[in-house]
Amino acid sequence: ASVPSHGRPSKASAPTMSCCWVKEALSAQGVVEAFAAKLQCFLSSSELLEAERVVLAQLGVTHQELLFDERGIAESGSLAGVGACERFLRELGSAADRLGCQAVDRSYREAFAPNYRRLFPDARRRYYAVVLEAAVAEMGAIGLTGRRCALGGRALAFAGELRDAWDSVGCAARGWARHGEGGESHVDVEDARLAMRAFDVAWARFEESYVLDLMGVEQQARASVAEAVECERELQVVEAHGAMAPEARAARRQLAAALTRLGAAAGVSRKARCDLSGVVLEAACGALVASGGQPQRQSAHALATQVTHSFDAVRSYLRSGAL
Repeated sequence: ASVPSHGRPSKASAPTMSCCWVKEALSAQGVVEAFAAKLQCFLSSSELLEAERVVLAQLGVTHQELLFDERGIAESGSLAGVGACERFLRELGSAADRLGCQAVDRSYREAFAPNYRRLFPDARRRYYAVVLEAAVAEMGAIGLTGRRCALGGRALAFAGELRDAWDSVGCAARGWARHGEGGESHVDVEDARLAMRAFDVAWARFEESYVLDLMGVEQQARASVAEAVECERELQVVEAHGAMAPEARAARRQLAAALTRLGAAAGVSRKARCDLSGVVLEAACGALVASGGQPQRQSAHALATQVTHSFDAVRSYLRSGAL
């Protein structure tokens, strides 16, 4: 007869139960490890998020250092204003990199002339205060060399987009500053990334069209220089028949008109008239010839001498080949 087990497991079932227990233990350990990994990821993400908010708060403080004129436009007419604007733009680019905002493609810079390639040698953001001023200024654009010139239609449209993006970044930066000061302003890092991305897109579009416009103006100026040099050569030839000969007088007027166009292309004077310089020059030459070296009206003679000497100095410069 068999002996009852009284509820004790048989020797055959003991290994099976042991394996089940081990599996359950391993499964529980896996759950714990998975939870620990998720917790660590959450803590790391929280730390990263807080670090990003600190970056934005510091950027907001830098924005407070900008100087604004009565129209609310960032002032760049003084060293202090330019310095504050350059500092904020530099930190804005750095913050965008730290927040993982990918910069817009800037391969268009490969088409820039060498003098502009020195300013934009690579694909980095490179925000410059003078470029921003060209977009926000009400009187057209100011060149990178300090010379004012008019923007084309495409550049004007992109300038408006950049102004809007600049205003959006400024509005957001004020909120970032309040957060850094312990205020209740909530900083949404994802919104900050979107604002920085929009600013970078608008900046790149304007930068490309702006520099290409400047290159066009410079090309026009070079053509004006070539025209002035050629007029000077023609004047030298016809002057051999007399300085007041009809051919010489006509050539002199042509050179004066070319110089006026050159000055307009270089931004010297927007109100210059092409006929005025020729009229004044001919009157000065006529006054000196009529005086025969014995001026009766000293003031008129002195003025005529000054005009002709200035004209001769420009002619000498054109002949020197320095241009």
